[in-house]
Amino acid sequence: MGISFAHPAALWGLLGLPVILAIHFLQSRNRREEVSSLFLLELLPEETRSGAIFSYVRNGLQLWMQLLAVVLITVLMARPMRLREESVQTIMVVVDSSVSMRAFGEELKNEMDRMSTALEKTAGRSEWWLLYSDSGRPGLAKAVSPEQFSQSLEIFDPLSGPHSPRAALMRARQLAGPEGLVIYVSDHILDRPPAGAVAVSLGHPISNMAFTGMTIEGNRWTASVLLFGGKSEGGGHSSEETSHEVQVYINGELSDTVPVQLSPGRLGQISGELPADFERGRLVLAEDGYDFDNGLPFVKPKVKPLNFSVAFKRADQIAWAEKLMGTLPGSRKNDPAVLAWREGWPLKPDPEVPAEIWWLNGEVTAAFAPAVPGGDSLAEGLRWEGFLALPYTGFQVLPSDQVQLWMGEHPLVIRRESPAGTRLMMNFDLAGSNAMRFPSMLLLLHRFMKEQQDLQPLPFSTQLETRQLLPVQPGVNEVYQTRFEDLAGNILEGEIRFGQRATAPEKPGYFTVKNGEELLMRAGVFAGDVAEGNFAKARPQPLPQEVVTTRRERNSQTDFLMPLWFILLAGVLTLAWWSEKAGERA
Repeated sequence: MGISFAHPAALWGLLGLPVILAIHFLQSRNRREEVSSLFLLELLPEETRSGAIFSYVRNGLQLWMQLLAVVLITVLMARPMRLREESVQTIMVVVDSSVSMRAFGEELKNEMDRMSTALEKTAGRSEWWLLYSDSGRPGLAKAVSPEQFSQSLEIFDPLSGPHSPRAALMRARQLAGPEGLVIYVSDHILDRPPAGAVAVSLGHPISNMAFTGMTIEGNRWTASVLLFGGKSEGGGHSSEETSHEVQVYINGELSDTVPVQLSPGRLGQISGELPADFERGRLVLAEDGYDFDNGLPFVKPKVKPLNFSVAFKRADQIAWAEKLMGTLPGSRKNDPAVLAWREGWPLKPDPEVPAEIWWLNGEVTAAFAPAVPGGDSLAEGLRWEGFLALPYTGFQVLPSDQVQLWMGEHPLVIRRESPAGTRLMMNFDLAGSNAMRFPSMLLLLHRFMKEQQDLQPLPFSTQLETRQLLPVQPGVNEVYQTRFEDLAGNILEGEIRFGQRATAPEKPGYFTVKNGEELLMRAGVFAGDVAEGNFAKARPQPLPQEVVTTRRERNSQTDFLMPLWFILLAGVLTLAWWSEKAGERA
């Protein structure tokens, strides 16, 4: 291995050579005159005489010693090192697998090439690893050469939603060891990444328009669009309103073009009519710097019916339950009921009804206390300040019960699973509480209602976001078949098995689920992670030069002639000093 320098910038010190020469050029020679006496010198008027600005360089020992001293000082500051041929380094590159990275594919490749070129010169041999920041995805390259590392970037396909890279960086540190290098590459600057990783970012702000959702009612569709601003010509963020167009495709044919005007950061709505024979369609935005969210596929909606019954005694409570069920599309008061509202004590289960909302009654109530959600429950994420209810005492919670809401040590809402079905038990007096008008309680009940509707094995059509949990799940010994068609027309078929966490595809397109020949679900899948389309914080930050310097120093040995350079420098300075003194005596 050849000699390199720990601090190459110190070589600029060689510019001191022309400075030394210029000083010697500018020196003027004093003329020596012999006089007999100095007593009349003070009476002479002062005379200024200009001589030549440049003179010939006096070729002497002092000049050469000064030039040599500049060279030696520069070499010592640059620290020459010899790379150890046997040195091996592990470089773990963890790349942000968020879908937003799709906007900077070319920048990623260029940055990786620059990085590998610089780091490959810092050790005798380098082993490159390439990992996704989403720890649930397999690695792309393991202990490969720079050429193989570059090839593995060709299959890099970022499709993850928002996630933390911490787990992937910690795993990378374990694989690299304390001496290895861990690099995290993203489209935004990450301050103080974990596991001692070095943060590298790429990209730039992009003006991007994205769909945020869509609804279809009757023969009319309505979609929401959001414009994220890029940079204006002056370098700031533009706030001017701009005009855009949305193309509407129905059953594969261009049907309409809808104009929309938006300013950055503003949400707008567009709408249009649907023909009677419509089965599926697609909204398409004009191309911008990020095309992943430019298409919104949709299908003709068809909701699952949900039959319900209400067996309350009070008329106002019956009206309230029926009104709440009416907020769920597809629900209808009909037999046979799939979801039954009941009250009483003790419990009288009906094996013919898969789900029940059962309001218990009792005689003794506990004192009021703040309501607290249970872990992994229907009440999670809801606010319960201001909820008023008095729990009944004496309710025995079974080991298999899931308490959804607590009030002190007493359960308020309990979920119980049995072979007959699912029961949601409300352990408080409905009339003596504010449950019928408290928003969080209404949302809790609506979640349970929607969950029971989704569990019905009936065909339906809907809209899904990418990676959304599927509303159809196979039972024991069942296998569902899936078919996905992306916006480019590529088709991918697969299966869903019992116990598998089934989610919607990671790309926009059209998705169907079947059980044999029976159609269970049709869906239009769109990119729902709107935040991934916001590139306001995208900034370039290359690999710091000090990282390259540190790696080179770690894998190199100092030039064995360094002590000789110090001795030689001391000798040169001594000779230059002696030469100057000798000239003064002369």
